[in-house]
Amino acid sequence: MSTCWEDAPPPASHPVVDRDQTVDILVVGAGITGLTAALLLARAGRHVVLVESDRIGSGTTGHTSAHLTVETDTDLDALRRRVGDAAARAAVRAHRSGIERIASLDAEMGGHSGFTRVPGWLWSTEEKELKRLDRIAELYREYGERATAPVDVPLPGGDRRGMRLDNQALFHPIRYLRWLAELATRAGVRIHERSDVVDWRSGSPSQAKFRSGHTIEARELVLATHTPPGFVPTMETEARSVRLVPRGRARGRPRPAGPLLGHGGSLPLRSPAR
Repeated sequence: MSTCWEDAPPPASHPVVDRDQTVDILVVGAGITGLTAALLLARAGRHVVLVESDRIGSGTTGHTSAHLTVETDTDLDALRRRVGDAAARAAVRAHRSGIERIASLDAEMGGHSGFTRVPGWLWSTEEKELKRLDRIAELYREYGERATAPVDVPLPGGDRRGMRLDNQALFHPIRYLRWLAELATRAGVRIHERSDVVDWRSGSPSQAKFRSGHTIEARELVLATHTPPGFVPTMETEARSVRLVPRGRARGRPRPAGPLLGHGGSLPLRSPAR
């Protein structure tokens, strides 16, 4: 499947699964999660095989908006009230750790993914939302991030008020994945593309069966995919997994316009409203 990131260099070709195998760890899914897991596990001395049903980057990672941010999907104030301070703090730290891991690996790749530090923004046209952004910014500062509110947000067509998060990032996801695959291969990971898992079981050992009829047994199985083998998405699960802020007005009450891509090297600009 093609993606919007077509200016990446041509990918290396990896063979299909053409024989039965026994390994330490089998990773299913060659997006950013699967490739990172495979690389780190191989560097820890494990025998790792990674399989992808299509090509590297053909799934969720290849269709991402390519921004890296500590901002949580559920706004931080609501998240803290829902799961508690320790868990909310851990979520922000995990986001930050992920950004810094990508920065480190990009440097190891020679900067080929175009990793760039930029600010990120949350904005609103509603006074009650602006007050909430003040509280959210305070929490980000408490958790070690550089957040400022209220500030002018440079929206196309005129500034709005909102919150600024410093030290966020942008990168080219397909370039990153292709170099990540190179690092993983050098570390000893065996990668198979166009190798569709049709059935799997966890246990000792775990096992994955492929459309070709071959199987791979592994001490550990990592399902690094949004749609694990055998999972059939429904309208309900798809609707819950996607959070879009439409332009104009939402049914029932007014909502700010968004999402809008920023100019001058900023992250996407949007309202915190869900």
